[in-house]
Amino acid sequence: MNGLFGKPLEVQVAILAQNNLLDKMYDCISKDGTKDAVMVALDITRQMDMKPQIIQRKKDLEKCRYWRNKANSEKSGRTIKYYNASLLHTPITDSKELIATYRKRAELLLQLEEGSCCMNDIDIITAMGCPPDKNINMLHHHCQQQLTLEQLSITTFPYFQFPAKRNKSIPYVSANISIVREDGVPKVVAAQDIRIGELVAIEPAFVAVHHNTNRNISCYNCFKFTPSLIPCETCCYAMFCNEACRKQCMEGYHKIECQIMDVLESVATTAKCRLSVMAALKIRQMSKSWEDVVTASRTIGTERMKNSSDDEIFDCNNPHSILSYNDDKYLIHGKIFNQSFIFATVIDSLSNIPDYFPTDENEKLGAMHALGRIMLHLYVTFPLEVQILNYQYNYSDGIIGTEPHIGFSLFTSKLKHSCEPNLLEIGLKNKICLIAIRPVKKGTELNINHRLPTGLKSEEKLKTMFINVTECHGDNNATSGCSNYCGHECYTTPGFCPYFCVDDGCACLPGYLYDTVIEKCVLPEDCSETD
Repeated sequence: MNGLFGKPLEVQVAILAQNNLLDKMYDCISKDGTKDAVMVALDITRQMDMKPQIIQRKKDLEKCRYWRNKANSEKSGRTIKYYNASLLHTPITDSKELIATYRKRAELLLQLEEGSCCMNDIDIITAMGCPPDKNINMLHHHCQQQLTLEQLSITTFPYFQFPAKRNKSIPYVSANISIVREDGVPKVVAAQDIRIGELVAIEPAFVAVHHNTNRNISCYNCFKFTPSLIPCETCCYAMFCNEACRKQCMEGYHKIECQIMDVLESVATTAKCRLSVMAALKIRQMSKSWEDVVTASRTIGTERMKNSSDDEIFDCNNPHSILSYNDDKYLIHGKIFNQSFIFATVIDSLSNIPDYFPTDENEKLGAMHALGRIMLHLYVTFPLEVQILNYQYNYSDGIIGTEPHIGFSLFTSKLKHSCEPNLLEIGLKNKICLIAIRPVKKGTELNINHRLPTGLKSEEKLKTMFINVTECHGDNNATSGCSNYCGHECYTTPGFCPYFCVDDGCACLPGYLYDTVIEKCVLPEDCSETD
């Protein structure tokens, strides 16, 4: 709430107190927690005519030309971003300006030896009715040549292939995983012994949000990094890698989100706040009716989880799976107070979208109430959101850093936390991969470290990690870690051991020594004989 309505938090609280509204909010939170807080906050903001400061971004020819001219004059790693910013601000009806930007971007992509992306832009230009001329034909010819060279040089790496038998209730999880119940609460355990390096799940995030630095260079839906993005036709924030991704995202939640993007960008400034809104919008899109949403909103968290089947808790195709989780949290009243006013602003903006909420006034209030309750409860009590760490690419200078995307997942987010986890999370576009980094015996609970960032800094680092982990695959006495075996080998010469560590290597489990003869970890009494 701090600064939301143009005033510091303490000033805003004082104003509410002077108008006898602060106690109303406190009483609601004390009595019902997240149940009615958003609607009470909405009533207060309307009564006091409290309006947030909204920064608007509209399709605008002046901005379109500004970004295109900036790209034309500044040849740097940001040039692709500038062309994409130009496309984002171009009115969808202005085909002349769109063609001009796509054409300039295609020329740059050819220089960057991005043949397939260059061809994509030429196809878009052609589909928009641009008559072929000598320059376009020449550009098409050179892009086709570059594309042929790309196809000849393509190499694939077999990590994250998932041919394993799947769990019947949770199809994105290995059949070596099972769900057991303790006091009605599900617990994820190994159904069979799991070896180091075994891939146990590839889970799509239920919803995920971009890091700001990855905008205009990665797909808003699948997070694929590509220079040839296409813009959302309505808002100035989202770009997609292809038409299929744009359609999927629109059907998922962006059709509605798109209409309130200025509000979200101005008030929902944290990743978890944005995820809570996106999840609520997606629940509505996936539900058959508002009545289903209202019913679902009445039971969220542990109570729902205890009375739900495994697929109702973990199935990504079930709109209410996101509402089944352990919501046992403490010290949440401050969060409820602050976030209630933010979500009230979001609900108020949604109420201005024609035909979004039911037309009957009572049904409309019930729907608004339900959506606000879901947003607030997810924000305050949902388990830690998962970081999906992908590398960011500069299309002239190579990799320039990593910034995590953040997501709500239906399986990974609900795993137990451990400071010494047996699973490692790795970000893969908008998915989370779980790999065993320790031998896991049948019946052992699976866990992750929620406080460590997931993912790897680059594809090369990913390959290195995957190779090293799978090289431990046949050795159940080893785990991923520091591969400095000095002082931990079968036959160690006494002396000084310098400390160093090779990232993403393998190390023997406690009590085992590295046998250099067979190149595996063994018990001391099993060391190979040497001359």
